[in-house]
Amino acid sequence: MAGLATAFVLTLALLCLSYAYVRHRRNQALDDRHGALPIRLDDPEKSTDPLLLLGQANRLYWLNNGPKAAPLFARAERLFADRGDARNELYAKVGRFRSEAETMSFVELSRFVDEQLRNPIVLGDAKLRLWCLIAKGYTDIEIDHRAAKRDWLEAQGIAKNLGDDRAMTRAAGELGLIAFLEGNPGHAARLLGGALLSTMASGDTGGQVRFLELLGAGFEEVNRHAEALRFFERAIKLADAEKDSGLPFMAYEGKAQALVASGRTDEAKRVLDDALTKARSQRKRGHEAQLMILLAGC
Repeated sequence: MAGLATAFVLTLALLCLSYAYVRHRRNQALDDRHGALPIRLDDPEKSTDPLLLLGQANRLYWLNNGPKAAPLFARAERLFADRGDARNELYAKVGRFRSEAETMSFVELSRFVDEQLRNPIVLGDAKLRLWCLIAKGYTDIEIDHRAAKRDWLEAQGIAKNLGDDRAMTRAAGELGLIAFLEGNPGHAARLLGGALLSTMASGDTGGQVRFLELLGAGFEEVNRHAEALRFFERAIKLADAEKDSGLPFMAYEGKAQALVASGRTDEAKRVLDDALTKARSQRKRGHEAQLMILLAGC
C-alpha cells in the first residue's frame, strides 16, 4: 500500500503545479467541447423537439444528474418513437435506463445494454455503440470490474477513432479505477491524475467531480485523511457551483469517513444527515443504504 500512497502524493503535486495552467485553459473552453448546449431550455419537459430534449438530457447526464436527465430522456424517447426514429429512440432509452440505474438491478441493466450492443442498429453506428458502452461501463463497475474493463477499453478505442476527447478522458479515468482494483496503484494514479487534469482543462465539471471523488477515495484507502478531505471538499464545491450538477454522494460519504477517522465525529454526522436527506429525495437507494451504514458507525 505504500506504493499507492506515494503515487497519489505525486499526483497531488502534479495537480498543484498544473493548477494555474489548467485554470487558464478551463476559462477558455467552449461549452460544446463538453456536450453543453449554447442555451438551456426554459421548460424542457414541455418541449416537442426531441433533439433539443436529447441535448439537454445529455448535458445533465454528463453532469452526473440522473434524476433531472431521466424525464427528459423519457420524453425524447416517446417523441422519437412517434416519429419512427428507432436509432434515437434507442439512444434515449439507454440514457433513461442509465439515469434511473439506482432504481433497478445493475445486473438487469447490464444485460439490457449488452443486448443492445448486438442490435444491428448499434453494430452499424459507432456513436451509438460508444454511448451504449459508456452506459454499460458505468454499470458493470458496480458488479464486475473485469467486464467494465472490456467495456471501457472498447469505448476508448471507438472514442479515439471518433475524436471524442471527453469520452476518451472518461474511459481513461475509469480504467484508472479498474487498475486500482486490480492492484496496480501507480498506473491507477497516473490514469486518474491525467484524466482529472484533462477534465479541468476542457471544463468537464462532471468528469472533474467523478475523478476528484476517486482520487479522494484512494487517499482515504491509505489513511491519508487530510489529503482525502481536500479532494472530497473540492468535488463538493465544484458540484455546488454548477446548479445542474448531480449531488456528489461519493464525496459526501468519503468526507464523512475521513472526518470520523480524524476524530471529528459530530461534523461527520452532519455531513451524512445532509447527504441522506438528498439521497432519499433523489431515490438514490444504493447511496441511501451506504449512508445509513456510515451513520450507524458514527
